[in-house]
Amino acid sequence: MNDRPSAPGRRTGEWRLLALAGLVSLLPYFLNRGLFSRLYWFGDEFDLIDQIDRLGFWRWVWLAFAENFVPLFKVLWGGRSFSSGDRTQ
Repeated sequence: MNDRPSAPGRRTGEWRLLALAGLVSLLPYFLNRGLFSRLYWFGDEFDLIDQIDRLGFWRWVWLAFAENFVPLFKVLWGGRSFSSGDRTQ
């Protein structure tokens, strides 16, 4: 038995309906995930690695990439690339 009244204007099962709607909205992705992986892979990492090689890491970090400029991402991504040994010598 619940002694607390529900918040005004809110139904008690509303969060379940929202969770279900969120899962249903992801259904096309899960059914076609192979197509999505081909569609959204652009090969940008090859260009980024080439830029690091040509410009040097710290100059590359402050260079704008496409319409985005996020130096924290570039430091983390570039650092992971260096630490994994994925680069050519």
